[in-house]
Amino acid sequence: MGRHLGNVVGGDSAFNERVRFWAREFLRRRTLEADDIKALLPVWLAGDLILDLTDGRPASQIRLKSQFERPLDDQSTQARRYARRMNADGFTLTVTRELPAPRTVVFRAFVEPNEFAEWFGPNGYTVSQIQFTPQVGEHYRIEMQPSDGKHFHVTGEVREIDPPSRLCFTFVYEQPNPDDVETEVSLSFDDHGESTRVDLTQGPFKTEPRHSLHQDGWNESFDKLERFITAHA
Repeated sequence: MGRHLGNVVGGDSAFNERVRFWAREFLRRRTLEADDIKALLPVWLAGDLILDLTDGRPASQIRLKSQFERPLDDQSTQARRYARRMNADGFTLTVTRELPAPRTVVFRAFVEPNEFAEWFGPNGYTVSQIQFTPQVGEHYRIEMQPSDGKHFHVTGEVREIDPPSRLCFTFVYEQPNPDDVETEVSLSFDDHGESTRVDLTQGPFKTEPRHSLHQDGWNESFDKLERFITAHA
């Protein structure tokens, strides 16, 4: 029993980042958990991947098979090459959160420096200084202070801003770990009335440990953002 998930059709940067991430995850793990599938379904993956809902298989596991229902043609060949090329580029993380506030409120928390400083960073870290102008081409600089260590700086450039729906910027440490590279953070803000869905991608990372470090950092930051929004509702 199979269902087509669709083909790559556009040039939207957030779309492409999600395609990159899920193609890599499929090629690396072959099996995706149910929560992964929830994030996967809105994303039209390259190449007619098929959901194999085999009878008797645990509901928490859905296997993706790299098979094509029709004979291999130019389109499917290109899709396979595209997936292999993306797999070699590194690791890209995705985070999706539903936040209890209108889109304008959530977007403002990302672009107003004083609000951003209230929640950004993993647990045990605070923003001690921030220089940020929400305009394309502007550079930002954030001083992060751990609870038991020396401060460090994160910097980057604003690449895209479309209030209140899109924000994109680069991210790099001023004194990076040897495994750190400049990455790009892309955010989309979807209006759900009294709540907002935020989809974030960041990458590509050089190693899986750095990918996991940032994944945890964003999840903890979003927890803090939700508490900030709730407290100021």
